Amino acid sequence: MNTFSTHISLLRVTLLIAFSVSLCGCQSMALDTNDDSDNIKVIDKEHSSYGNYYLWIKSLNNDELLAEIDKQQVEQSNGNQGAEYNLLLLHSLPNSPIHNPYIAKEKLNKQTSPQHFNVADLAFIVMLKDQLNQQLLILNRVIDKDKTNTESQKQLEVQQQSIEQLEQRTQKLQQQIIQLKNIERSINDHGTPL
Repeated sequence: MNTFSTHISLLRVTLLIAFSVSLCGCQSMALDTNDDSDNIKVIDKEHSSYGNYYLWIKSLNNDELLAEIDKQQVEQSNGNQGAEYNLLLLHSLPNSPIHNPYIAKEKLNKQTSPQHFNVADLAFIVMLKDQLNQQLLILNRVIDKDKTNTESQKQLEVQQQSIEQLEQRTQKLQQQIIQLKNIERSINDHGTPL
């Protein structure tokens, strides 16, 4: 019985050590993960997901964005397909010097093929497409309202000119009425012999 309890004690000690090592390893990984989540910088942006690339370009200032745009345009002219997607993201970025949702949506419609993306990138691309659709819808509404306002302004100007012309005619008619009344009064005052 003594050897049996010794084996159980050794088993307990072994399990306790294994559990402690596992727990320390999990805590160490959790600390590393927390450190990365506080800092959104992407170290290897060339091989990262499109979501990470978007976060990275979102953190750039205007000069850095211009340099990245130039770099991606050179890459695209060299036939790099990834550069085409990166330029698409640069066109969709609101603070980008080349921000244009129409171009971004056009490129997105030409480029998106589900087999080219992993699940995370595909989800990001679908979300981007939805956001660009919403942005274009809002822009079209603003453009329509601007056109309506411009047309209304033109109609208002035409009506204002018509009112001014009518006021001028009314003033001339009033002057003619006054002249006719003066003539009538002059005739009545001097009288005409019959």
